[in-house]
Amino acid sequence: MRNINLWPLGIALFVMIVIGMIVITVTMALKNPVQTENSFLGDYQEIDDSINELQEEQQYFLAHYEIVWLKQNTQEYQFQNSRGQQNAAIFQGRSFLEGLCFEIRPKDGSQFLENISIQALLTRPHTKEFDVPLLFTGNNNVFCSESFQLPSFGRWIIRGIITYDQGTKKSYFKYNFFVKE
Repeated sequence: MRNINLWPLGIALFVMIVIGMIVITVTMALKNPVQTENSFLGDYQEIDDSINELQEEQQYFLAHYEIVWLKQNTQEYQFQNSRGQQNAAIFQGRSFLEGLCFEIRPKDGSQFLENISIQALLTRPHTKEFDVPLLFTGNNNVFCSESFQLPSFGRWIIRGIITYDQGTKKSYFKYNFFVKE
């Protein structure tokens, strides 16, 4: 009986698996280019150029202010920051006749912000197909969007930019929520 050496077959199989994984990685990267990333609602090159300043402004904002999501301008939703990918709130139905509202509350005796403008985007994870821009208006640090209807149920993300101090400073927010039937 002749001994069969399987090492060459094992090495060849390993090389084929590595090449297959490289092809899959490149294919996925080409389907999701960096220029389609909209976490900061802006051009990725501008964000990349000023990321250090943006992070400093974000840290300042989070240290002095908090965003509290409101139901009908009074009752608080139990939203939590979604960096841990938790669904922060669950809504029933796709119609938001009263829109979404939030309040910017100062911490530790900080002053109220002035000259605030809000730019927001309602989006689905991993796609731009259902993006809905939202316009927030308000005063006394309470801001509400116009009414809207979502095209589908499921997980949604609201991303936004809070611009304040005559447009010189910015803060970003991102919250996940789930809409069920």
